[in-house]
Amino acid sequence: MRNRTIVMIDSTPQPPLKEAQFRGILDRVEAGMRTLPHVRRLITRKEMEQIVADDFRIRNDYQLYADTLSSVAVSDRELALKVGRIAGAELIFNAQAFYVPCSYCIEGDSAYLVGQFIEAGTGKLLVRVDVRGHPAPSEQARGEAFAEMEEALIEEMRAVLTPRPHQERFRNLALRHASRPEEPDDRQDPTTGGAS
Repeated sequence: MRNRTIVMIDSTPQPPLKEAQFRGILDRVEAGMRTLPHVRRLITRKEMEQIVADDFRIRNDYQLYADTLSSVAVSDRELALKVGRIAGAELIFNAQAFYVPCSYCIEGDSAYLVGQFIEAGTGKLLVRVDVRGHPAPSEQARGEAFAEMEEALIEEMRAVLTPRPHQERFRNLALRHASRPEEPDDRQDPTTGGAS
């Protein structure tokens, strides 16, 4: 998943989150995604809107895919492939925020921030990260909770995209081994005195 071009697609706000609050959350997540290492290029939601603006069919497919992914979290292979092709991206990133008021819940209201990476060529979900919080019912507390959750989501995405040292070491060993020509085995077998 590292060093690939990623397109961040838009999401549909889910009530009772207000449009402005929802767009602010997505803007901050997108800004955080731009800071991640090991991303070749991040195509923003604004760039994607410009890419699809001129063609009704492409714009319709993009909006259908974004709405479906953000509402029911199910990726359609054909639409993922189209979105990936028109954006020139290998991975699709989608973020969604939910707020669920609950007056009878012991933990109180719940807030969720979900981020997921989808492979553009297959529509396959590669990674999904769910961050949950329990804000107080006030608008300010909800904003503070989402701010903490945004940071947690970005840190999780950073962990997903950061290579682990042992993985890099084995990948480098495999590359080095694959680049060597086969050497003839001219060692002697000590038990027979001949070649092994």
